[in-house]
Amino acid sequence: MKRLICLLVIVALSLVGCGDASTTAELEKTPVVEKAPAVVKKWVETNAWEGNGTKNTEAFEVTENTRVNWETTSKEGILQIYVINLKGEPMDIIANIQGVGKDVSYLYLEAGKYSFNINSGNTPWKISVEQQK
Repeated sequence: MKRLICLLVIVALSLVGCGDASTTAELEKTPVVEKAPAVVKKWVETNAWEGNGTKNTEAFEVTENTRVNWETTSKEGILQIYVINLKGEPMDIIANIQGVGKDVSYLYLEAGKYSFNINSGNTPWKISVEQQK
């Protein structure tokens, strides 16, 4: 009985050894695939406006990665920036500030065309739209 168990153990170990050899041979045959370099996306300005008063802008494109930079420089002034869809409906307000301010607002809207309704009093302002490309 002991001989039979020893024989079975030897056979099992030799099968495991054969399996490892074939696996190693297969791995050696597998071609090495080099990873493509990571694509670095940059923010690119697509539209810009500046003024000192109320303004409705022309339409601009919103994609899945769109942000708006805005700035105002007068202590006494106000700035409100509304995002408007093509039907003329307000979709979001991205700035509502009195006094000096500067910030970035990200647009999480359905892709498409939108415009700004800019309500400003007593302050110069600058607005730019950027997309990640």
